[in-house]
Amino acid sequence: STISNPVVSVDLNKVFTVTVTTPNGCIAADNVNVTLIPMNAIEICIVGVDSVNKNMVVWNKPLSLAIDSFYIYRETNVTNIYQKIGSVNYDSLSVFIDASSHPEVQSNKYKISLKDNCGFESNTSDPHKTMHLSINQGQGNSWNLIWDPYEGFTVSTYNIYRGTTSSNLQLIGTSSGSNTQYSDLNPPSGD
Repeated sequence: STISNPVVSVDLNKVFTVTVTTPNGCIAADNVNVTLIPMNAIEICIVGVDSVNKNMVVWNKPLSLAIDSFYIYRETNVTNIYQKIGSVNYDSLSVFIDASSHPEVQSNKYKISLKDNCGFESNTSDPHKTMHLSINQGQGNSWNLIWDPYEGFTVSTYNIYRGTTSSNLQLIGTSSGSNTQYSDLNPPSGD
């Protein structure tokens, strides 16, 4: 009440009332509504695997002086219930490695949010879900490939590769993004 430019730090929406009294006793009052709006959610670019077969969440970092860090969430064992599993500082690379993931066992679904320098967290992004491939022997020498589709953007084509190591893979077929199965009917022995 004794300074002309008061400063207030708020962490919730608030209404402030300013009352002015002149030396002649005239009074004027007005309300000021302070509404806190969190920053917009950012989006995940892709979720893949790193060189040691752990899930890797990648996003585009917006240019901003107001962002402190990014929070990574993974779906729990209950559908659409997410748990925060880590954070990445703004000045770090916009990649998060989920060291507790097991992509050889199952797919996982992730979301991301950001925390601004005031401590407010944005809404979470739309989810991205990794792929998981199962292989089983079919009749004779054939092999069946069945996968969970990637979720987070539209996949138009899946490319199917075969080989004995990651360095000698050869394209053996393609499938539309709406398919989740492929049968390799005549693989060469040893592949």
